[in-house]
Amino acid sequence: MRTTRPLLRWAGSKRSAMAHLVENMPSDFNQYVEPFVGSAALFFALEPRAAVLSDLNPDLINFYKVLQQHPLSIHNDFSMLERSRETYVEIRFRFSSEEDPYQRAVQFVYLNRNCFNGLYRTNKRGQFNVPFAERGRAQYPTVEDFKSAAELTRNANLVVADFRQVIDERVMANDLVYLDPPYLLSEGRIFTEYVKGHFCKQDMDDLSCCLRTINARGAKFIVSFIDDPIIDEIKGEWNFISYEVQRNISGFAAARKRYPELLIKNW
Repeated sequence: MRTTRPLLRWAGSKRSAMAHLVENMPSDFNQYVEPFVGSAALFFALEPRAAVLSDLNPDLINFYKVLQQHPLSIHNDFSMLERSRETYVEIRFRFSSEEDPYQRAVQFVYLNRNCFNGLYRTNKRGQFNVPFAERGRAQYPTVEDFKSAAELTRNANLVVADFRQVIDERVMANDLVYLDPPYLLSEGRIFTEYVKGHFCKQDMDDLSCCLRTINARGAKFIVSFIDDPIIDEIKGEWNFISYEVQRNISGFAAARKRYPELLIKNW
């Protein structure tokens, strides 16, 4: 089903739900738009001819931009760094003030592949502060994975932007928009990431408006979300299917359970 592997570990990644996603995709569309791109797992699975990939995280988008041009060197430079706590802490410290886009991308992918649970979390100063993963650090993607991913991302416009802006400015008739926003619960929260501007209830209301905008433009959308009362209003307005996936919600193996998720779509 998938020939290109995502290069990044990402909290909330849809790898475990990929079969459900792919079988629910339309067979034909002009442009693929993903406003919460993360690991871009669905983008790599679908291999669209044209795409807009966006996120509010500038380091994530910078990584993909550097990848487009330098897949071999970025793979070589990050994979040569020692996978140890000491090196990790050193790279994390350098990352907090690194200004060169290429070096920042190398440090970003190194931290991502070696941090706890694929999290991206920052402190109040905006500095990445996720600890080193003592266990669960899988083998790195190969240089062929990097080359394949780079080739596909060259088909994409990469944008640092809010999902509302992307939908307003980029979505046209016959596009396919995949939205996988950070999960929000009606009570409590899911530990995935801490970043400035974390998804909130107001964003849910705006998401609902954006879905109507997409539909009015003659484009298709599909939304992934946890099955929770906070999504009931949106779920009631459109078609949806429910399925279960295994989620490591708390970040610890003992808490891995199966959770109901939804795919909401306008066709």
